Amino acid sequence: MNNVDEKTLGFIDLCIKKIILHLDETSNNNKLQEFNNFFVQDPSVLKIIYNTVPYNDSVKFITDYYNIGPPSAHSIESFDFHLIPGLNNIVVSVSCKCKYDESGNDKQGNNINMMGQTGTTKRALLSTAFGVSLQLIIDGNKLIQQQALANTIMAFNYNIVYKPTDSLVSV
Repeated sequence: MNNVDEKTLGFIDLCIKKIILHLDETSNNNKLQEFNNFFVQDPSVLKIIYNTVPYNDSVKFITDYYNIGPPSAHSIESFDFHLIPGLNNIVVSVSCKCKYDESGNDKQGNNINMMGQTGTTKRALLSTAFGVSLQLIIDGNKLIQQQALANTIMAFNYNIVYKPTDSLVSV
C-alpha cells in the first residue's frame, strides 16, 4: 500500500462500505439494480461464489440472495487490499460480522409466522453474530478512472466462516 495515495485509500474504503450496505438492503428495486451495476456483466470474466455456490450471473445471484433468507446486518471488522501491478486489479479481503433477523421477517417485510394477517411488521430480533469472510477482485483501472463502482467487481467470494450454535438461522 506504499504507492497508494490517501484519496485512493479513502475511496476504496467508501466502496467497501457501499458493497456491505447493499448486502443488507431489502427489496428496494433501485438499490438492487445499483448493486447489480457494480458487477462486470461479462459472464466469462465475472465469478461469484456465495457459501460455496458458484454464480456467473450477477442477476441470478442478487435474485437468490434477496429472495432467500432473512434480513441481515453486516458490520466491517477489518479489510485489507493490494494492487496487482501490471493488471491494475485490486484484491480486497474483508472480515465482518453478520447478524440475521430471527423474528420471522423476510427481506420483503413479510412475516412467515403470520402469513395472511395484516398489521404492523415486527421489529427485527437479531441473532448472535456470524463470522463472514469476503474477497473481491475489482478492476482498478475502471474504479480509479471513473471514481465509481459501476461495472468494476470481477470476483465476489462470500463465505460464512463462523456459525454460532445458539442461532435459529441456518445459512
